[in-house]
Amino acid sequence: MNPQLRRIFKSIVRNPIIRHSIQAILAGNPPGNLPDGVSQGKYDAYRAFVDYQQGVYAQNNTNLEEQGFQGGVPWVGDLENASVLFLSSNPAITHNQCTPRYYADEDHWSIYPDQNVIVLNRIIEFFTNPLAPGNLMVINNGILTVNIFQNGQIQPRPGGVQFWNYLVDNILAKLFPQDANNLPVLVANTVFTEIVPFQSLNLVGINGALQYCWDDFSRDILNHSAANLWIIVGADARKMLSAMTKINFATGQISNFVYGGRPRTLWFIPHTNAWGGAFQNFVNQVTTAQWTQLINAI
Repeated sequence: MNPQLRRIFKSIVRNPIIRHSIQAILAGNPPGNLPDGVSQGKYDAYRAFVDYQQGVYAQNNTNLEEQGFQGGVPWVGDLENASVLFLSSNPAITHNQCTPRYYADEDHWSIYPDQNVIVLNRIIEFFTNPLAPGNLMVINNGILTVNIFQNGQIQPRPGGVQFWNYLVDNILAKLFPQDANNLPVLVANTVFTEIVPFQSLNLVGINGALQYCWDDFSRDILNHSAANLWIIVGADARKMLSAMTKINFATGQISNFVYGGRPRTLWFIPHTNAWGGAFQNFVNQVTTAQWTQLINAI
C-alpha cells in the first residue's frame, strides 16, 4: 500500500481522537485535555460517534467496554486497482458484526468476538481483501453478507447486506456483463468508500464531522483511487460531495470531472434504500446508451 494511503488508513482505524474519547468514557471522566493540535469542535465531532456506539450497545444490553469500539471503515476493496468506486455518506453499524474493534481497557485491537490482539496489517487485509476467509465480506447462498456473533456462534448475517447486493445485481452486473454471475470478480473490480468513515445510522454525527473528515481522510482517499468511474450513491452523499467540491450535481447526472490529476466519470444514483422504490425505478430507466457510456468510462 502507498505509504500516504497507509497513514490515512491508520488515522481512521486507529484515530487518536476516538481512542482518547473512549478512554475518557470508560474512565467515567469528561474529555479533559484535548490531544495535541485538536480543536474542541473536531474533538466533539469525532467523539459523537463514540457516544453513538455506546448508545447502540446500551440498547442491546451490553456496553462499550465489553463489545469494543468498532473502528472506522476507510474503504472496502483494492482502492489502488479497482476500476469502479462507489461513494456513499457513512457506513452503517451492526452491534454484533465481526469486525475490528478497539478495547480501551487493554489498549488493543481484536476482530470481534476473538480477543486475540491484531496488528495494523491485519486490519488492512480485513478491509482491502474483503472476500478472503475471516475478512469483512462473506458469500452465503450467492449473496454478499457479513459475519455476526449470535447465540454464541459466528454465522453469516441472514438476508445479506442490501446495499452491496443491490449494487451488485443492478449496477455491477450491467457494467461487467461478461462477469455478471461471477461475484468474486465483480467485488475485485470494485471499491466502496464513504465521505465520513465512522459508523452510525440515520446520518447521526454526519453534519458535524463532514468538513473534518473531508480534510483529514476523504479528499486524499479519492485522490488515490485508481477508478475512472465513480458512482455516488444517495442524495446525502451527492449533497456532501457538492458541498466539499463546490460543484452542483444532480441525481442521474453523468459528469466528467478531473480529480487527483486524472479524468473521472461521475454518476449520481439514488440510495439503495431510497423511499418508494426510487432506486429500482431509476435503474429501470437507464438507457442502453447510458450503460454503454458508463462501460466505456471504465
